[in-house]
Amino acid sequence: MYYNIAPLQKLKLTHINFTFLKCYFLMEQQHRKLCHKLKGFKSTVSYEELKALLAKSKDLILIDVRETDEVNKGRIPRSTHIALGTVETAFKMSPEDFQATYGIPKPALDAPELVFYCRSGKRSAEAISKARELGYVTARNYTGSYLDWSRREGYEKTDS
Repeated sequence: MYYNIAPLQKLKLTHINFTFLKCYFLMEQQHRKLCHKLKGFKSTVSYEELKALLAKSKDLILIDVRETDEVNKGRIPRSTHIALGTVETAFKMSPEDFQATYGIPKPALDAPELVFYCRSGKRSAEAISKARELGYVTARNYTGSYLDWSRREGYEKTDS
């Protein structure tokens, strides 16, 4: 991308000011690309969409943010347990530490199939908020969460 800096040169900018403006223009360009990528982005996933992702996507990263005792009563296949209280710490880890701790590669910041769930959708929404603060802008929420999943899959009713 080319910017006409001739008008700026009349301002007798110092090297530091010019470097700052260059960084600003680059950030603006990155912002435009991200906005274009997110245009039409849906921040939630339905049961049907999750079933399709589980069946067809090798890139799906499904995060269960419930507590350990809840997870022990049942979970969605292919999910990785990262309790809500550890989400921020987990997603701040180095890729090597994340892989060693959770057994899956650390998701890229723009991972298109990063989905969180909990019991009913509230804790997963909180987890997504934390993940987005860390730059995971495409994180999505299975709002029906485990209650919806277990009901539709015919699992026994749980109290969790």
